[in-house]
Amino acid sequence: MAGSLLCMFAGPTILHSALKNQSHPYYIPVLIAGLLISAVAIFLAFKGLRKIMDSMFN
Repeated sequence: MAGSLLCMFAGPTILHSALKNQSHPYYIPVLIAGLLISAVAIFLAFKGLRKIMDSMFN
């Protein structure tokens, strides 16, 4: 869950930075990195919540 929390703040920050600088040559790589970090945040959140639910009900 801590990794998810970190990615939840880093992903949108990187996406905002990429979308603010669309004329920069590194626009596409930074945009892809932001999207990947955001996807990892969602994945880690679901994985963490599943682990918490399994520990409570199993």
